[in-house]
Amino acid sequence: MNASLNKVTHKLSVFRPSYWTVRKAALNNQTVQNLWLNEKSREVVERECPVCSNQSAYVIHFEFDETPITKFRCRKCGHLFSNNLKADLATASKLFNYEGENLQKQGQEFVVEQLYQLVAENSTQKQFDLLDFGVGGNFGTVESMRMKYPASRFYACDLYERENEFYFQTYQDQSKLGFFDGVSSNAVIEHLDNTMEAWTYLNRLLKPVQLGGGFMVHAFPSQVNEDPFHWAIKIYSHECLFSKKSLRTICEKTGFELLSIKYFHQVQHPVFFFKKVLDCE
Repeated sequence: MNASLNKVTHKLSVFRPSYWTVRKAALNNQTVQNLWLNEKSREVVERECPVCSNQSAYVIHFEFDETPITKFRCRKCGHLFSNNLKADLATASKLFNYEGENLQKQGQEFVVEQLYQLVAENSTQKQFDLLDFGVGGNFGTVESMRMKYPASRFYACDLYERENEFYFQTYQDQSKLGFFDGVSSNAVIEHLDNTMEAWTYLNRLLKPVQLGGGFMVHAFPSQVNEDPFHWAIKIYSHECLFSKKSLRTICEKTGFELLSIKYFHQVQHPVFFFKKVLDCE
């Protein structure tokens, strides 16, 4: 993208929240979703929902960039999933950039900033331990935040190994359980096909409720905000696309309360704000 086009795109981006609101009102309603479901497929298969464990799902056929893509929509909670990926480095490395910074960095930094402000507003302390979950190649995000807020410590994690005192390997380092005041991510949640394991892990990374619990701020697409025709619903690597019911279910099962959903032109996807209310074993 050349410099002049980039400037125009940046100026127009301030209208993105209004665009989301109008599009959601026009397209993301039950009538449209029923029409969409009828159009895509009414084929029913036996497939376990990763959120509610229901064993029956609709088969949904998409096409993205002229590539046919099959996903499943739980008949009980409406969760949309595919289970095409696995939470391992070999598979994930084929799709995600772990080597260098990418276009998500600006939004990623903005989401970490939102997390810092949320934690600060709800604490009498001045020093916090905050985590950028699924950092990818944008490790510079937490380095920038440490310079901006030197009283606090900003960490990052992901599936691959990396030598840095402020980095650890996701699911591997048990010493970080119960350690953080807040966790954030940008464009990560929708890629997780190990849904219950991942959200339970997020809960356990936060401090115990008796010590204040903690907060989460995540930017991700879902059926809550995106209509069935949005590219983020169709794309192959988006494994976990919550409905209102499935997001409520996972919050109840993994000890979180959804505080709010906000729209910012700095971020590609809607931003979800959560509070930890129960501890997971």
